[in-house]
Amino acid sequence: LFRGYYLEHRAIFHPNSQNDLQKIAFGSRLLFKFCRINLLLPWLTKNFSLRPPVFVLRNPYAQISSQIAFANKFGGDWLSDVYDANKYSFHKAYPNYSNYIISLRGQEQILACQWALSNKLLLEHKLSNKDWINVSYENLLSDPFIQFKFLFEKIGLDFYPRYLEDIKVKSRTTITEVDKLKWKAKLSPKQIDSITEVLVKLGMYKYYE
Repeated sequence: LFRGYYLEHRAIFHPNSQNDLQKIAFGSRLLFKFCRINLLLPWLTKNFSLRPPVFVLRNPYAQISSQIAFANKFGGDWLSDVYDANKYSFHKAYPNYSNYIISLRGQEQILACQWALSNKLLLEHKLSNKDWINVSYENLLSDPFIQFKFLFEKIGLDFYPRYLEDIKVKSRTTITEVDKLKWKAKLSPKQIDSITEVLVKLGMYKYYE
């Protein structure tokens, strides 16, 4: 992707895509969004000459609530569809936590563990907020002008207030309107306690007490 040797087909052929080959080939700059390669950030910044990537950290309860709702929309759940031992060896990706991961029960705890470990290793990395920029998703929503102005300055790009109009445009996966506290109504007290237990165990509750 970064060397221009590969083009992910969904960037062009997704039904809701607004991209085309001409825009990508002749654009002044390319913006990549990744959802599941957080742990590659140290490698990416070491091996490619990039503007500082932006690492967006979202409230774990909100993220897990959204993931469960997304799976429910398609009639499934993350435990049986994604983390089945025969399909996805989640515990092997984190050998230091393997026994703990195997002991987890329910999709809430599995998703909480995934959130915690994929973010913990980056937030505690020696290059954190140096080779990449950490930012809170909730802060972006609460104060977009200040947050985006800061990001543009750090990245080395000019910022114009009209850019904030793009925030109103829904992503291709948006199901409902964005609400930072909607998860409190979506998750049961039992689910919240289950998630909290994992966050505390892995030392990540401090970020969202």
